[in-house]
Amino acid sequence: MAAPLGAGEALRLGLAAARRRAVVPFWLLLAQGFALALSLGPALAALLGAASTPDPLAALSTGARAFPAILGASLVAAVLGGLVQLLAGAGAAASLAAELTEQPPDTRASFGAAALEGAGRLFVAGALSTAVVVELSLLLAGLAWVGSALWMLQPGLVAAAALAVAMAATPLVLFADAWARLVVVRASLGDGPVDAVANAGGLLGRRAGALLLLTLAVALVELLLGLPFASFSGLLSAGPLVLSLGPRLALSLVGAVVVAYVDAGRWGALAALALDDVGLLPRPEPAPPPTAPPPLAEPIVDALPIAE
Repeated sequence: MAAPLGAGEALRLGLAAARRRAVVPFWLLLAQGFALALSLGPALAALLGAASTPDPLAALSTGARAFPAILGASLVAAVLGGLVQLLAGAGAAASLAAELTEQPPDTRASFGAAALEGAGRLFVAGALSTAVVVELSLLLAGLAWVGSALWMLQPGLVAAAALAVAMAATPLVLFADAWARLVVVRASLGDGPVDAVANAGGLLGRRAGALLLLTLAVALVELLLGLPFASFSGLLSAGPLVLSLGPRLALSLVGAVVVAYVDAGRWGALAALALDDVGLLPRPEPAPPPTAPPPLAEPIVDALPIAE
């Protein structure tokens, strides 16, 4: 029986599958761009409206009256952007799972069909997992805020304990994010909402170390790949803004493509771990142990002479 799939091998398989299915990083990049445009839309509309008003006091009054509408539009844009990224993640997981299981090309669904298949169960499972991640993040952020406020007002054991608990529980956010992505992977592979949540939790419990290493490895890769782009962008910013705008936009686009490829590799790695957990990931059979050479024949010492 083969050993469980490690984090490094899963990431290698995921990146290789994403390289073979280049359409997956492309759609992930489009989904991220669409979500970013949706999130910036209400704020940009408010800024343009304020800039078109010549009187600063009138612009401030108009902005204050429009704040509830802007906040509501921002929340709607965030929800729509999250749904788009959820569908993109499901399409990436299903497409890369088909690549990892070596399905024939004529039987594989397109990225759009894979993303929209079972959209109902995907939305329910994604909403459950996202709610857990958001609540956990808000809980830890609130605990850290309370601890910081207590420490500023009156340093003591209670404030130190609140800060210590918030810092010690920070890795839970990483596990929650990995679990939420596993829920999307399981739902894209055909599990119902409840089964996806339960199976993802079981996989997280069995392979917590591999999932933590995978999360840290992806973060390290993104950091190492982002440093050169940040350095080049800093060098370009030293020149005139008009002349450096084009190269900086091109550099930002290249950086976004690299991040989308790494994100696709992460979805592929999670799909590989999920498939390996149920025994559906094709893996080469381990080489048989070397056999001992046959014993040498004993030399014949007392031989009879050959008859002439």
